[in-house]
Amino acid sequence: MRLVARPPRSTQLRPYLPVCLAALRRAPGLCDSAGRGGGWPNRMTTNLDPSFITPLHGVRNQSLLEELRDDMAENGWNGRLLLVIETDTDYVAWTGSHRIAAALAAKLKSVPCYVIPVRKLIAKGFDPTFGHVEDWERLNIIRKVGDETAIHIMWAEGRS
Repeated sequence: MRLVARPPRSTQLRPYLPVCLAALRRAPGLCDSAGRGGGWPNRMTTNLDPSFITPLHGVRNQSLLEELRDDMAENGWNGRLLLVIETDTDYVAWTGSHRIAAALAAKLKSVPCYVIPVRKLIAKGFDPTFGHVEDWERLNIIRKVGDETAIHIMWAEGRS
């Protein structure tokens, strides 16, 4: 899997993104698909059919959707991993609602995801179906769960 960093929309975060991604690549226990250090952890990273992932919200920016769709139709997936919660019945995306819609429109068969089992949230006392509508709420939950990779994915999304 190829990790391509796109700068967040916030100009305040742009100078810090390369530093964050470099630190993430050096983090202990992370490996790429060949088992070498410097990538995403294999045990929680997988490719999923985008039709199996429920986004948190619908498309809010039609021009962004069209831009992403056109890029994906031409080049495939070149973005960040999606952060998804695996429940007993499905996958719920905590990032990437527009990217999921674009992947579906571009007819991609799979998208890269970092999967957090719902039991990790429940074990920390969080209801996976309530109280995480806002970006900052999801980030705070992930921080309390203590999953450093998920925190970095949320950060790379431009969330703080």
